[in-house]
Parts: sequence; structure tokens; C-alpha cells
Amino acid sequence: MSIWKELTNPTTFAGQYDTEVELPAPADSSPRLNGSLVQTSKQESVIGSGVVIEGKIDADGDIRIGGCVKGDVRVKGSLTLDPGGRILGAVNADEVTLGGQVEGNIVASGHVKLLETGQLLGDVKAKFLTAAFGSRLRGKVEFGWNEPVATERNKSADPDGTQPAESAITNVVGDI
Repeated sequence: MSIWKELTNPTTFAGQYDTEVELPAPADSSPRLNGSLVQTSKQESVIGSGVVIEGKIDADGDIRIGGCVKGDVRVKGSLTLDPGGRILGAVNADEVTLGGQVEGNIVASGHVKLLETGQLLGDVKAKFLTAAFGSRLRGKVEFGWNEPVATERNKSADPDGTQPAESAITNVVGDI
């Protein structure tokens, strides 16, 4: 004998009590900023502003950090650090939008955006870099360079990638 009566209709309590009670509709959980709807990807993970994480984060998909992470962050996707957010460690991601503070190096295969509230205390290496007025950076910057591509003049290089001095000088002078 069971204590609870089985529900006949999972959306209502019809037949269970004298009155019929409708279950409330699910709340709209869409993220909002200042009352307007914020578009996010379906696989975005959010670390809220009151959260402190100590340790390494590996994520497949997009991640938004509003709290503090004490450790390295590796993301296969985009990383957004909200204003007030903080990362104490290295960052490796496809795209990085920095509105908070990072104390560590950033390596991105795509675009790094420093918002006006963004601070970076470390080096940055990316394909593209955008720094807004008011953002702060203290470190070495490397952007706009693609990985070396094998060309005709590199074919004469030794297997370790070096060229004889005469060949290297000729190639440099020939490019001028």
C-alpha cells in the first residue's frame, strides 16, 4: 500500500483534490542586463559574482566569469570576464573579452578584447587585439602574427629550421 496517490496528469493536480490547481509555468531564465535580454550561446557556463574557485578550469564551450578564479583557465570557446571578475592564473581560449582583472598571461587563437574596465597584469598573445579607452595593460603584447608558413626560401633550410648565414642574409636583402 502506498502513501501517495499516483498523479493522473503531470501538469495538474486534477482528481487529487477537490479543486483543480494548475502548476505555474517555468520562469523565464533568460539572462538580462539592465532589463534587456542578453544573447548567450546555448553552452555558456556562468560563474557568478559571489563565487570563488580555487583550481584549474577546463571548459568545452563558452564561459562567463563574474567571480574570482584562482588557477589557470583553459577554454575551447570564448571566455568573458565581467567587470568585477578576477582571474589569478594563465588564460588560454579561442576568444577573450576582458572586463575584469587578470593577473597572468593570456593566449588566444582569435580575438582578445580589453573593455574599458579591463585590466591585464601579464603578457598577451593573440591573433587580434582590441583595447578600449580606459583599459589597462602591463606586460608584453604580441598580436597579428600567424605561425610561420613553409615558403620556397625555407626549403633550403636545414632540418632543424636554420639556414646558412649567407642564405639568410640574401633572403633578408632580397625582401627589402
